[in-house]
Amino acid sequence: MGPIDNVAIEDVDGTLIGTPGYIVSDNDRMTAFAPECVSHTASCTAHCPGTCFRTMGIAVSTFEDDSLLLEITDTDTGIKTSFTGEYDWPLNSDGSVNMAEHTKTHRNRRFFATLPSGGTRNYEARFVKDGETHWPLFVKTQYEDPGHHCPEFASFTVVEPEVEVGYCDELIRNGDVSSGVDNWWATMGGVAVVDESSSGQGLAITSESRWAEWMGPAQYLDSRCMIAGNKYKVSAKVKLIHKTTSAPLTCGSTNGYCPKFIMKIESGAWEDYDEGWSYMGGVSEWDSSLEWNTIEHEITISQAMADAGSAVMYSECENLDALMVFDDVSVQRIID
Repeated sequence: MGPIDNVAIEDVDGTLIGTPGYIVSDNDRMTAFAPECVSHTASCTAHCPGTCFRTMGIAVSTFEDDSLLLEITDTDTGIKTSFTGEYDWPLNSDGSVNMAEHTKTHRNRRFFATLPSGGTRNYEARFVKDGETHWPLFVKTQYEDPGHHCPEFASFTVVEPEVEVGYCDELIRNGDVSSGVDNWWATMGGVAVVDESSSGQGLAITSESRWAEWMGPAQYLDSRCMIAGNKYKVSAKVKLIHKTTSAPLTCGSTNGYCPKFIMKIESGAWEDYDEGWSYMGGVSEWDSSLEWNTIEHEITISQAMADAGSAVMYSECENLDALMVFDDVSVQRIID
């Protein structure tokens, strides 16, 4: 985490600056939209009499790096400023990234845009990486100070770059695991790549460990592709192995104990709300004579899925002695 340069302190009664208003960090990020702010060199702050500020929190994928910027434009004046994100990288004792922590689906990189508020303030936000507009798979927004007496912005719109033709025909990235753990998260327990070339499947994805039924490999789906009414076929190859001996395991598909995919949707940058869970497919009948069983199911994107801030597809299995191993995972659009 870098230096704190977006401080905003309210002087409710004007005791500090003579008039009710705000004391903020003296930099362009905090004062670009507030020309009434006056630098106070001795304290490295700017005094903004009569100004109200609100903070919009924005949560995105942890797979984005520190180069990702949030660019904010006041659409009425055309003035722009940028904010850097915050993410507490989980590190091992040797300084390397702790991937089991880093890949947890509940972790987010967060941006905090503290801006002058009021009913006439219209802001447009977009993400920029290496000078180009970028989309970090999902974006969840939420006021960081709900119930504050300062009015909300008139509007705060996040610009979604258009997707290329055909981009949303497949929602899973690296479903064949040919690029290792890229684009794979875990609800908890970490993810690991295993070589299944002896079975004809090449590389496959599994968990480092499991101690709860909802723990397993997962992927966030690009929120731009969550279009209500679109239909998708969910498919995957799956097998179960014992978590300590790697011996093959079976399951009872009729009682729901076999591996399955679930979609969780939610909104909120710092607290989850509008949560929902949907079945995305499981093994209809487990065949113990096969090394790999197959998941096949069809889903239709609902309005709730389309409206959600994020959608993550995760795997679960009731057998806590088992590791789920997946390959050829796909969520492919059905075009009538």
